[in-house]
Amino acid sequence: MKRAAGDGDSEEFEKKRARRRLICMQIDDFIDEIKLPDAQRNKLEELASTVKSLIYVAKEMKKAHQVCDLKNLQSANIQFPVLLPFGLDLSKIESSCDCRWIHPAKIEIAGSWRSGYQTKDEPVMDLIIIMPRNYFGSHDYQNFTYFIKRAHYLAQTAQILIKAGLSVKFGTKQQDPLKPVLIVFNSDALESEGYLRLDFVPQRSFAKISKFRPENNNLLPSFCSTQFDSLDSNIPTPIYNSKIAADLVRKEMEAKFEEFFRENSNFSRAYIMVRSWMYRRGFAQVYLNIDNF
Repeated sequence: MKRAAGDGDSEEFEKKRARRRLICMQIDDFIDEIKLPDAQRNKLEELASTVKSLIYVAKEMKKAHQVCDLKNLQSANIQFPVLLPFGLDLSKIESSCDCRWIHPAKIEIAGSWRSGYQTKDEPVMDLIIIMPRNYFGSHDYQNFTYFIKRAHYLAQTAQILIKAGLSVKFGTKQQDPLKPVLIVFNSDALESEGYLRLDFVPQRSFAKISKFRPENNNLLPSFCSTQFDSLDSNIPTPIYNSKIAADLVRKEMEAKFEEFFRENSNFSRAYIMVRSWMYRRGFAQVYLNIDNF
């Protein structure tokens, strides 16, 4: 008896669907195996709560100090985490507002944590420290001032956490020496058991986003070196601008990506798989790593 014309196509379709189901099951099993266990997540959340409390209750500095003054950090054996390019000295940095550590406007858990794709390879929880607007001067986005004052705020936060008995290291954000991050873990724990990564960003009111259009200049050539005196003072500085703009919109971007992964579970699974592959082949490092998103 002849089989109906559509029977072969139907069987082939069922075979393909069965293969897809099997592959999906294998992917889910692999992800369950490599994802960060709940016990480790709970420990990191407890550590994050401790860090937030320590920062919020810390005493604000009574006196402001000049941007080039590192005495307080040096007395605490904390190395300043940023070295300016072009051989520039900190004494060249100018601000209408001297450095004085004050409480952050807010400390938030990054959306990447709530998306839940952390793995055993990267047991990290990201916190966003939002530096208050009045910590900065009105033109601190120009000529490296933002990066130096950000580094001061980060280093002084590190000092607070070290005094409380936590272990602290400096890392870098996107392999960018101008944008250090703070790595924090319990002194009695191994880094492999999990750690916090503290990123420092300004409040949205720090500057208008239009200040950082690619065609704008926020870094004078003559400031960098006398060798550049002949260059146009309005030469665009798109890379410099993008570094600050990325910090300025970090909170909004986190929210958008969190929403995207929440609504598209397949992309979340794919991200975990790709990220795991990259890490195991050395393409994504713990401290010098690509962005979470």
